Amino acid sequence: MVSGWWKDTGKTGDILEANRLVLGMLRPTNTGPVGDSTLEGPVSVGRNTAIRGGSVVKGPAIIGDDCIIEGSSVGPFTSIGNRVTIMGTDLADSIVMEGTRISSAGRIRGSLIGRDVTIGKDGREAGAGGTRRFVLGDSSEVLL
Repeated sequence: MVSGWWKDTGKTGDILEANRLVLGMLRPTNTGPVGDSTLEGPVSVGRNTAIRGGSVVKGPAIIGDDCIIEGSSVGPFTSIGNRVTIMGTDLADSIVMEGTRISSAGRIRGSLIGRDVTIGKDGREAGAGGTRRFVLGDSSEVLL
């Protein structure tokens, strides 16, 4: 039996809503180098995480341990697991799980991205721009 408030998270939208609710209570911490980048609002950055290359992280956002954020915009309402690399990408209102690599992926919103996923360019001419939305399971690969 459940007593008190609860949130059913059986669908993508519900999971992202729960993420927004939890991040809304975030207390900012930063244990990694920020260099020439900017943290705005409540942001939590894990151990050995580097945010560089003029990146901007807008809170509420949480970034795990051993991550690299380079030349990117992250947040608001974004949760990033451990050992994630994000390069040249604009990511917000999303959950990215551990071991994932996202490179030159344009604008990503409202996405659930599993563990050990690779999203990046395949070297061909880029198509039309716009916002991308992904729901990807573990070990997926997407070439744009």
